[in-house]
Amino acid sequence: MVESSKNSTISYQKLYDDSCSGEIQEGFEILQAILNDINSSYQTLKSILHKNGINEPSEIVITGGQAKNSAWIQKRADTLGVKIVVKNCEDAELVGNVCCALTGMGLFDNIKKAADEIVQTRKVYYPSCKI
Repeated sequence: MVESSKNSTISYQKLYDDSCSGEIQEGFEILQAILNDINSSYQTLKSILHKNGINEPSEIVITGGQAKNSAWIQKRADTLGVKIVVKNCEDAELVGNVCCALTGMGLFDNIKKAADEIVQTRKVYYPSCKI
């Protein structure tokens, strides 16, 4: 939720829906500015990848707090024009520690196999509208 200048709140879902439908409302400009900054950073990273002969990613994987707001995730997918994958682990660094420990204990052959077994996809967001 974001606070409007009229002492009311505006949900991210409403901002998202309005931006996809083309309607503009109070608070949209702030959300759009944030998304424009994210998009600009992403475009800079893509340019650096291309300059170094590396293809841009076909998906972005997110975990933690940024993976909790589905409207915000969808808006990012739309803005970046790339699939966003949300994993089932909220604290990826802790899961990494578990994978290392289980591999060290001999329960998995390597860390990748442990991660593949433990970390699953919870939801995938595809770009649905052009912002």
